[in-house]
Amino acid sequence: MSSSTIVGRPLDTAISDALTDLALDLRWSFNHSADQLWEQLDPELWELTHNPWVLLQIVSRGINIRDVCDHLGQWGQHSRTRP
Repeated sequence: MSSSTIVGRPLDTAISDALTDLALDLRWSFNHSADQLWEQLDPELWELTHNPWVLLQIVSRGINIRDVCDHLGQWGQHSRTRP
């Protein structure tokens, strides 16, 4: 087995699956041992949400949280100026 696979799966898929399992494991809701892991993925987003599942969804799509905030800010300004 090559070093880039885990049990027949590509390494990136195995890591992604493991992170997803960890994010959805409700026992970690009250155990903050993994907080540093989530914070390393996107410190700004982690500070805003403290939600591993949201963080994984945004990071895995390559979305930058600043782009989301900018878009929401523009949408909010647009909706306030409409008659």
